[in-house]
Amino acid sequence: MPFHTANSDQTRHRKSNLEASRNRNKIWQHIRAYLREKILSAWQNKENTQRDLAKRFKVSLSFVRDLLRRYRETDEIAAKPQGGDRRSKIKGKNEELVKAIVREQNDIYLREIKEKLQETKEIKVSVSSLSRTLKRLDLGRKKKL
Repeated sequence: MPFHTANSDQTRHRKSNLEASRNRNKIWQHIRAYLREKILSAWQNKENTQRDLAKRFKVSLSFVRDLLRRYRETDEIAAKPQGGDRRSKIKGKNEELVKAIVREQNDIYLREIKEKLQETKEIKVSVSSLSRTLKRLDLGRKKKL
């Protein structure tokens, strides 16, 4: 009988949970696509109103409306991709500017860095984006008490 440590069993368990989760997601993707097809087919066959279709398929009225609008405008019923462009606006020279600002005044607030970037470089970034950038650059700030 092979010797197993608790860590290897936990790791194996986590991997199998992750794989099961991915499989469930794939199944749900197919179900959602099938549901979109059925709703569109019922609408094209003039089976019911949008409100009745929503009740029949147990989805919201806005889901049916948005699906049919998307189909009319793009001839597609697939779900739109989620998420947006998550690349940082703070790269290269702007990154160096952030480093210089923090080194010059290491107790500066994130909103103050944001304001300086907007004034000097006309770059609009969120406070959370700045926080992620400082973490990525390993720039800590110390507050003076």
